[in-house]
Amino acid sequence: MDKIKIIQKVIEDTDYWDARVFDCKTLYFGDEVHVIFEGEGTQIYTIKFINCYKVTYKNSFAPDTRMKVRNMSKGQLGYFMQDISMEKYEDDEEFIECSLNLSIMTMNVVCKDILVEKLDKKNSSFFWEDEQ
Repeated sequence: MDKIKIIQKVIEDTDYWDARVFDCKTLYFGDEVHVIFEGEGTQIYTIKFINCYKVTYKNSFAPDTRMKVRNMSKGQLGYFMQDISMEKYEDDEEFIECSLNLSIMTMNVVCKDILVEKLDKKNSSFFWEDEQ
């Protein structure tokens, strides 16, 4: 089985469909992108796009909106995992091109590797949680 099919299977094994997305982060000047979403019970998953070459996204908020995601509560966030698909990047077969549909946001990531990590939510914190 090729690398892309193996990664696709690992991602599908998270049963991500319709899972609430908790955050999307870029790290190390865009070298990594992390998409964090709910799992079963207190579990969360992080899909880590490693050694990124190109990342593009489109949020559904209109350019004139005054809404700021950073000020939203968990209940106001409308990001849910819908679909993730992958293929070899046409310009360089060493890279993977991944398309994500997060309901009100779409992303396209070109990277060398993708890792999936399962964690306990109690060991994580998110911007929308109360800091008390």
